[in-house]
Amino acid sequence: AQETAAAADLSEKLGTLPDQPGVYLMKDGAGRVLYVGKASSLRARVRQYFQPGHTDSPRILHLISKIRDVETVVVANEVEALILEATLIKRHHPWYNVRLADDKAYPYLKLTKDPFPKIVMTRKVVRDGAKYFGPYPYHEPKLVGRTIRLLRRQFNLRTCNLEITGDLPRPCLDYYIGQCSAPCVAWGASKDQYAEQVRQAAAFLEGKQDDLVHELQDEMQAASAAMNFERAAQLRDQIRGLEALGEKQRIVSSAGEDRDILAVAQDGDLGCVQIFFVRGGRVIGQEHFLLRGTRGVPGAESLGAFLSQFYETATSVPPQILLPEPVPDREVIERWLTERRGGRVELVTPQRGERVRLVAMARENAALHLAEERARIGDAAGPGVRELQDLLRLEAPPVRIECYDISNFQGGESVPSLVVAEGARVKKRDYRRFRMKYTEGPDDTAMMQEVLRRRFAQAR
Repeated sequence: AQETAAAADLSEKLGTLPDQPGVYLMKDGAGRVLYVGKASSLRARVRQYFQPGHTDSPRILHLISKIRDVETVVVANEVEALILEATLIKRHHPWYNVRLADDKAYPYLKLTKDPFPKIVMTRKVVRDGAKYFGPYPYHEPKLVGRTIRLLRRQFNLRTCNLEITGDLPRPCLDYYIGQCSAPCVAWGASKDQYAEQVRQAAAFLEGKQDDLVHELQDEMQAASAAMNFERAAQLRDQIRGLEALGEKQRIVSSAGEDRDILAVAQDGDLGCVQIFFVRGGRVIGQEHFLLRGTRGVPGAESLGAFLSQFYETATSVPPQILLPEPVPDREVIERWLTERRGGRVELVTPQRGERVRLVAMARENAALHLAEERARIGDAAGPGVRELQDLLRLEAPPVRIECYDISNFQGGESVPSLVVAEGARVKKRDYRRFRMKYTEGPDDTAMMQEVLRRRFAQAR
């Protein structure tokens, strides 16, 4: 009866959907969000799911079989729908959406909005007037620390929590080892001098390294002409340090363009996107990000989902993004990215020349990182779990094993329990004891049935 009522309610909702752009949330009988999508017409898009013969995708057919409710949010245009879709995917982590794995863990570098800004790591981007750079990959936590140490060494930025008034009697050790310009003392860096250090550091993080070196060379020559040889020597050392870093950055374009190069590799429910960040014709960085929910999803669709989720919080949007193939809703994504950047952004699928080779290199790296992740999962399983995989003829080692039991005490009280193993290790924080809500008396079969129903009602 409840199923019939739910089906009637859903049918009624389908009949009243608005013919406007927006976002739809498909939910199961318990109200959990299964899938989030966007549409230029909510009425046409959502109804399409329920038309006979609409799709033969096992993933979509399985989704449709679970839908008991649809919630819609009307917005002004398709760009707003794209933004809201990405936000809701990050909030709800719907099982049937392609989504960033552990997206909340990505760290950023932050130049604070203090009178004397400091460089810190943060995992949250807020509109507080500070400058953010990133995100950096969560699987390389030491990378941010290395970058902060580099910025301190090259640009003498502070990392302390002091309120800078300039009246301290002496600076800290960082000044004496050449990693801070000591704005905390009267004879240290002035506010204008420190602001110039911050500007240079920001230019470096934005990939404007060649421009920065030219500026410092001009300043060094001016200092030398004024016979300020100590300052000229300091600038010389800074230039050498930046040039040494530049030698490690591969030049991929003599024209000096800014662009991101993306490709994806997928294996079942796991995917990996590789990005090369090219600024001024040099590869200034590369990162890879894991995706979940890719089973049965074309690579172009996975890349489109990644673009909206990644660039929603990315602190730098280049004028050109190279992709191995066109993504769905390309024009909408381009309009949104253009608004974010404040200048035209193109999604380009190269057909010939050097750019094709760069995209192929990104694809190869995505495949390598995906294979490493698969191997890591396999290694974590241990020989016992891999033997179980062989015995049960599973495609991959079981990631999680749950064991249920009913313990009877002296023929009277019965206690159902759950123990869990992930990989080759027990996971005690997921152990559970159950208190029966519906089953009365020592009936092991009925108790097990209730426990499993309650457990899998929570499964997503």
